[in-house]
Amino acid sequence: MVTVRKARLTDVNALSELALRLIKSHTAYDGLFYKVSPTLKKEYLKYFNRAVRSKNWLLVLAEEGNEIAGYALAAIEKRPPVYSLQKRCMLHDLFVETRFRGKGVSRQLFKMVLAFAKSKKIKMLQVTVDERNNGAINVYGKFGFEYYDKTMAMKL
Repeated sequence: MVTVRKARLTDVNALSELALRLIKSHTAYDGLFYKVSPTLKKEYLKYFNRAVRSKNWLLVLAEEGNEIAGYALAAIEKRPPVYSLQKRCMLHDLFVETRFRGKGVSRQLFKMVLAFAKSKKIKMLQVTVDERNNGAINVYGKFGFEYYDKTMAMKL
């Protein structure tokens, strides 16, 4: 049975390995935009350590026995002062190992993120997803996300 819990500092190394696989899988969409830094693992270790310690970040993991099935990373972020909605929750990462997909693991992780956002009295939860990542788009749609805005880019 898969259980979900907040990540601890002792989980950061294993979670950074999953994050490496997540980010590297995106290079199939765009080798330039998603090209990773040679210090990627070191950066993820710092990033996740900071997330575990912060009250405005949530790093959660799903596990079955001693195996990590997936993780989610979210943060409460300030918006520019010109908006009346001053804060939002950004879902930065949601990753489930292939063999655990289709078993409700992403939904369990998402429920923790949703509870976190609600506990902070946040009115909007957002996620940015590559438009070519149909699997993620389908999952987020099942969770209730809708298209809200569109980011455009130009390679120079």
